[in-house]
Amino acid sequence: MARNFHEPTESAFEFLKDNKVPVALIRVSVYEDEQGRRFIDVEGDHEPEFPVGGAASEEFDHTKIDGHPIKVPDLIEAGLLVVGDRLTWVRPKKGETHRAEITENGSISLDGAGSYTSPSRA
Repeated sequence: MARNFHEPTESAFEFLKDNKVPVALIRVSVYEDEQGRRFIDVEGDHEPEFPVGGAASEEFDHTKIDGHPIKVPDLIEAGLLVVGDRLTWVRPKKGETHRAEITENGSISLDGAGSYTSPSRA
């Protein structure tokens, strides 16, 4: 949920939806009045429906494409990543910032911490 999405983020949502990941794009805006109260404006006229429990949710694994774990080359092939892209992950509560680069061999090279072909491992 967000007020606006950058084009690469919207492309990522489309990729997830195309691969049957149960995601919905919901635009929200947060407003604050003079008394400091916050209000959330949610676009849309209904709640999204996601599978809950049972066989329907067991059929889907958002970490896999056609039964194999998602790897960096899958994301490059889908146009979600490009060789040379710089990635930054900021963890403000821990005071950490991690930086990485997408390499020609289809991995994520973390600055000073090795290379990984799986985003979750990186």
